[in-house]
Order: sequence, then C-alpha cells, then structure tokens
Amino acid sequence: MSDMSKIIEKQERVLKRLENELQEALVPARVRGKDDEIPSALLTVLYTEVGSGLDEVIGEYTFLPAEEGDGATFFTSMLTITDNLPQDNLDELRKAVARLNLYLPQGSVGIDIDDKRLGYKFGVPVPLDIDENALFELINMYVTTGYIQVDRYVDMLLQIAAGEATAEELLSDYED
Repeated sequence: MSDMSKIIEKQERVLKRLENELQEALVPARVRGKDDEIPSALLTVLYTEVGSGLDEVIGEYTFLPAEEGDGATFFTSMLTITDNLPQDNLDELRKAVARLNLYLPQGSVGIDIDDKRLGYKFGVPVPLDIDENALFELINMYVTTGYIQVDRYVDMLLQIAAGEATAEELLSDYED
C-alpha cells in the first residue's frame, strides 16, 4: 500500500470518527467513501437547530486530493444555509455578505445566484504527516468553529434575504 493510500485511509477514518461522534450527539451525519463521483471521502451533516429560528443547514466536509510528495492537503467545508434564496433582496444581501466577510475570523459567506444558494465555505491546510488523533482533534475544531460562524450569523443573513432588515441595520455593530 502506498503512502498516499495510507493517508487517504487515515483521512477517511477521521471523517468516520467524526460521523460517529455527531451521531452520538443525535446530529444526522454520514460519510460517503471515495468513488467515481467524488475524489475523497465526504462527510455530510444535517444541522437541524441553527440560529434562533432553528433552521436546517447542510454541512459537507472533505479533504482535497493530494499528490505524492505534497506536504499538505486542504480540508474544506461547505455549509449550505439555504438553497432557495429569494431573488428580491440580492443587492442588500450582497452588501451584507461583503461587509460580514471582512470580519469573519475564518471562511467566507457566498451567494450562488444560479443555484439560489447562500453558503459558508472555508478551507484550511492540513499536513499529510500529522498523527491520526491530532488530525481528528484539528478537524473536529475546524468543523465546530465553522458551525459556530454559521449559527451566529444565519438569522441575520436570512432576515436580510427575506427583506425583513437591511445590512446597515444588522451589521452596524461590526463597523469601527
């Protein structure tokens, strides 16, 4: 078995361990192994209590493929806040997203107009030679902090998207 195969297996074990911990906490999660459609294992999570409105958010987490000789890969995540984005208030939502992205300590919020999707995405480098337990702790921290970012801002973003508030009204605390 090549070193890269061992690394890929380690990454998949880490995602499966995270899947188990989430399921134990009653959070629906599933790891899909590498196949013809996806180049690496993919952890999909359904967060059902996000923000004060207890919105649902889908999280997808994976390691980008690395080549033999690379020192690191990227762990990436995409949390879909909504895939049914109202089109009426996109200008106001764009303003809010642009301002909010200046203050986020990790990741960024993005809008896919064609897919009517509002999401939060981040990627971080991960050394390939990291110990499996250390990798799990690191990935668990990244998943948790990404969730915290979405949980903190989901209500504001959805209010602006629905036309219930303006970016100015909700983001004034982050100015200065």
